[in-house]
Amino acid sequence: MDRLSKHWSEVFGDKGEAIPSIYYLWKMAQPYVKNQEIITSKKYENLIYLLHNSVVYPECKLGLNVKFAYGGIGVVVHKDAIIGDNVAIGQNVTIGGSPGKVRVDANGTRFFAPSIEEGVYIAAGARVLGGLVVGKYSVIGANAVVTTDVAPFSIYAGQPATKVGQITPDNCLKYKSFWTHLKDLNSKQLRDLFSKMIRESDNGTRV
Repeated sequence: MDRLSKHWSEVFGDKGEAIPSIYYLWKMAQPYVKNQEIITSKKYENLIYLLHNSVVYPECKLGLNVKFAYGGIGVVVHKDAIIGDNVAIGQNVTIGGSPGKVRVDANGTRFFAPSIEEGVYIAAGARVLGGLVVGKYSVIGANAVVTTDVAPFSIYAGQPATKVGQITPDNCLKYKSFWTHLKDLNSKQLRDLFSKMIRESDNGTRV
Protein backbone atom coordinates (compact mmCIF):
# COMPACT_ATOMS: atom_id res chain seq x y z
CA MET A 1 0.00 0.00 0.00
CA ASP A 2 1.45 3.41 -0.97
CA ARG A 3 1.81 6.15 1.64
CA LEU A 4 -1.16 8.17 0.41
CA SER A 5 -3.50 5.15 0.45
CA LYS A 6 -2.26 4.15 3.89
CA HIS A 7 -2.79 7.64 5.29
CA TRP A 8 -6.25 7.85 3.68
CA SER A 9 -7.21 4.53 5.26
CA GLU A 10 -5.94 5.61 8.68
CA VAL A 11 -7.93 8.85 8.55
CA PHE A 12 -11.20 7.60 7.07
CA GLY A 13 -11.26 3.88 7.89
CA ASP A 14 -14.19 2.07 6.29
CA LYS A 15 -15.27 5.29 4.58
CA GLY A 16 -12.09 5.33 2.52
CA GLU A 17 -13.82 3.96 -0.56
CA ALA A 18 -15.90 7.13 -0.88
CA ILE A 19 -15.02 10.79 -0.55
CA PRO A 20 -16.13 11.90 2.93
CA SER A 21 -18.72 14.66 2.86
CA ILE A 22 -18.22 18.16 4.21
CA TYR A 23 -20.54 17.32 7.09
CA TYR A 24 -18.53 14.21 7.98
CA LEU A 25 -15.25 16.15 7.99
CA TRP A 26 -16.82 18.98 10.00
CA LYS A 27 -18.01 16.46 12.63
CA MET A 28 -14.56 14.86 12.78
CA ALA A 29 -13.07 18.28 13.51
CA GLN A 30 -15.38 19.17 16.40
CA PRO A 31 -13.39 17.54 19.24
CA TYR A 32 -10.34 19.54 18.14
CA VAL A 33 -12.34 22.76 17.94
CA LYS A 34 -13.70 22.12 21.45
CA ASN A 35 -10.20 21.51 22.81
CA GLN A 36 -8.82 24.51 20.89
CA GLU A 37 -6.40 22.31 18.96
CA ILE A 38 -6.16 24.84 16.18
CA ILE A 39 -3.54 23.09 14.04
CA THR A 40 -5.51 19.84 13.82
CA SER A 41 -8.85 21.54 13.17
CA LYS A 42 -7.14 23.56 10.43
CA LYS A 43 -6.14 20.28 8.76
CA TYR A 44 -9.80 19.31 8.50
CA GLU A 45 -10.58 22.74 7.08
CA ASN A 46 -7.88 22.13 4.46
CA LEU A 47 -9.29 18.67 3.68
CA ILE A 48 -12.70 20.22 3.06
CA TYR A 49 -11.07 22.66 0.67
CA LEU A 50 -9.02 20.01 -1.15
CA LEU A 51 -11.77 17.41 -1.47
CA HIS A 52 -14.76 19.68 -2.08
CA ASN A 53 -13.36 22.99 -3.37
CA SER A 54 -15.25 24.50 -0.44
CA VAL A 55 -14.50 26.72 2.54
CA VAL A 56 -16.45 25.51 5.56
CA TYR A 57 -14.79 26.42 8.83
CA PRO A 58 -14.84 23.81 11.60
CA GLU A 59 -15.75 26.69 13.94
CA CYS A 60 -19.10 27.34 12.29
CA LYS A 61 -22.15 25.80 13.94
CA LEU A 62 -23.94 23.03 12.05
CA GLY A 63 -26.99 21.24 13.42
CA LEU A 64 -27.96 17.60 13.07
CA ASN A 65 -28.34 16.00 9.66
CA VAL A 66 -27.17 18.98 7.60
CA LYS A 67 -27.00 17.89 3.95
CA PHE A 68 -24.61 19.22 1.32
CA ALA A 69 -25.53 18.34 -2.28
CA TYR A 70 -23.12 15.76 -3.72
CA GLY A 71 -21.31 15.83 -0.39
CA GLY A 72 -20.46 19.49 -0.98
CA ILE A 73 -19.20 21.31 -4.09
CA GLY A 74 -18.04 24.93 -4.18
CA VAL A 75 -19.67 25.87 -0.87
CA VAL A 76 -18.60 28.75 1.39
CA VAL A 77 -19.87 28.93 4.98
CA HIS A 78 -18.76 31.81 7.20
CA LYS A 79 -16.98 30.97 10.43
CA ASP A 80 -19.73 32.66 12.48
CA ALA A 81 -22.66 31.17 10.56
CA ILE A 82 -25.26 29.14 12.45
CA ILE A 83 -27.03 26.37 10.53
CA GLY A 84 -29.88 24.45 12.12
CA ASP A 85 -30.98 20.83 11.97
CA ASN A 86 -32.00 19.21 8.67
CA VAL A 87 -30.87 22.10 6.49
CA ALA A 88 -30.08 21.21 2.85
CA ILE A 89 -27.41 23.22 1.02
CA GLY A 90 -26.96 23.00 -2.75
CA GLN A 91 -23.76 23.23 -4.74
CA ASN A 92 -21.97 26.58 -5.15
CA VAL A 93 -23.85 28.18 -2.25
CA THR A 94 -22.36 31.01 -0.20
CA ILE A 95 -23.50 31.63 3.37
CA GLY A 96 -21.34 34.63 4.07
CA GLY A 97 -20.79 37.75 6.11
CA SER A 98 -21.69 41.30 5.21
CA PRO A 99 -21.44 44.54 7.21
CA GLY A 100 -24.67 45.72 5.63
CA LYS A 101 -26.91 43.48 7.74
CA VAL A 102 -26.23 42.99 11.45
CA ARG A 103 -28.01 40.67 13.88
CA VAL A 104 -27.84 41.36 17.63
CA ASP A 105 -28.62 38.58 20.11
CA ALA A 106 -30.09 38.89 23.62
CA ASN A 107 -26.61 39.41 25.07
CA GLY A 108 -25.89 42.30 22.73
CA THR A 109 -23.45 40.31 20.60
CA ARG A 110 -23.33 41.50 17.00
CA PHE A 111 -23.33 38.97 14.15
CA PHE A 112 -22.48 39.70 10.54
CA ALA A 113 -23.14 36.15 9.28
CA PRO A 114 -26.45 34.34 8.72
CA SER A 115 -28.47 32.16 11.04
CA ILE A 116 -30.26 29.45 9.07
CA GLU A 117 -33.07 27.79 11.01
CA GLU A 118 -34.13 24.14 10.82
CA GLY A 119 -35.44 22.54 7.66
CA VAL A 120 -34.36 25.31 5.27
CA TYR A 121 -33.59 24.34 1.67
CA ILE A 122 -31.00 26.48 -0.16
CA ALA A 123 -30.81 25.74 -3.88
CA ALA A 124 -27.71 25.74 -6.07
CA GLY A 125 -25.84 28.99 -6.55
CA ALA A 126 -27.70 30.95 -3.88
CA ARG A 127 -25.96 33.58 -1.77
CA VAL A 128 -27.17 34.34 1.74
CA LEU A 129 -25.26 37.33 3.09
CA GLY A 130 -25.06 39.23 6.36
CA GLY A 131 -26.40 38.88 9.87
CA LEU A 132 -29.86 37.87 8.77
CA VAL A 133 -32.16 35.04 9.82
CA VAL A 134 -33.67 32.56 7.39
CA GLY A 135 -36.77 31.17 9.09
CA LYS A 136 -37.44 27.47 9.40
CA TYR A 137 -38.65 25.38 6.48
CA SER A 138 -38.11 28.21 4.03
CA VAL A 139 -36.94 27.62 0.46
CA ILE A 140 -34.27 29.76 -1.20
CA GLY A 141 -34.33 29.50 -4.98
CA ALA A 142 -31.39 28.81 -7.27
CA ASN A 143 -28.98 31.74 -7.70
CA ALA A 144 -30.99 33.92 -5.30
CA VAL A 145 -29.17 36.70 -3.44
CA VAL A 146 -30.64 37.02 0.05
CA THR A 147 -29.73 40.12 2.07
CA THR A 148 -32.79 40.47 4.33
CA ASP A 149 -34.51 38.32 6.94
CA VAL A 150 -36.69 35.52 5.58
CA ALA A 151 -39.86 34.64 7.48
CA PRO A 152 -40.49 30.96 8.29
CA PHE A 153 -42.20 28.86 5.60
CA SER A 154 -41.40 31.42 2.89
CA ILE A 155 -40.14 30.96 -0.67
CA TYR A 156 -37.58 33.50 -1.85
CA ALA A 157 -36.06 33.93 -5.31
CA GLY A 158 -34.35 36.55 -7.45
CA GLN A 159 -31.49 39.03 -7.24
CA PRO A 160 -32.06 40.62 -4.82
CA ALA A 161 -34.28 37.89 -3.42
CA THR A 162 -37.89 38.70 -2.67
CA LYS A 163 -40.75 36.61 -1.37
CA VAL A 164 -42.45 34.75 -4.21
CA GLY A 165 -44.48 32.21 -2.28
CA GLN A 166 -45.53 30.68 1.00
CA ILE A 167 -45.42 27.06 2.14
CA THR A 168 -48.76 25.94 3.54
CA PRO A 169 -50.35 22.66 4.58
CA ASP A 170 -52.11 22.65 1.20
CA ASN A 171 -48.95 22.92 -0.94
CA CYS A 172 -46.26 21.37 1.29
CA LEU A 173 -46.40 18.08 -0.64
CA LYS A 174 -45.01 19.92 -3.67
CA TYR A 175 -41.78 20.57 -1.75
CA LYS A 176 -41.50 17.26 0.09
CA SER A 177 -38.40 16.20 -1.86
CA PHE A 178 -36.48 19.09 -0.26
CA TRP A 179 -36.92 17.57 3.21
CA THR A 180 -35.35 14.13 3.08
CA HIS A 181 -35.81 13.69 6.83
CA LEU A 182 -39.59 13.77 6.25
CA LYS A 183 -39.63 11.33 3.33
CA ASP A 184 -41.31 8.55 5.33
CA LEU A 185 -44.36 10.66 6.18
CA ASN A 186 -47.49 10.07 4.14
CA SER A 187 -49.50 12.95 2.71
CA LYS A 188 -51.78 13.35 5.71
CA GLN A 189 -48.91 13.16 8.18
CA LEU A 190 -46.96 15.82 6.28
CA ARG A 191 -49.94 18.17 6.08
CA ASP A 192 -50.69 17.66 9.77
CA LEU A 193 -47.06 18.36 10.68
CA PHE A 194 -46.96 21.59 8.69
CA SER A 195 -50.31 22.67 10.11
CA LYS A 196 -48.87 22.22 13.60
CA MET A 197 -45.55 23.92 12.83
CA ILE A 198 -47.14 26.90 11.11
CA ARG A 199 -49.72 27.32 13.88
CA GLU A 200 -47.04 27.26 16.57
CA SER A 201 -44.83 29.60 14.57
CA ASP A 202 -47.70 32.08 14.25
CA ASN A 203 -48.19 31.84 18.02
CA GLY A 204 -44.52 32.60 18.61
CA THR A 205 -43.71 29.17 20.08
CA ARG A 206 -41.18 26.55 19.07
CA VAL A 207 -42.04 23.08 17.82
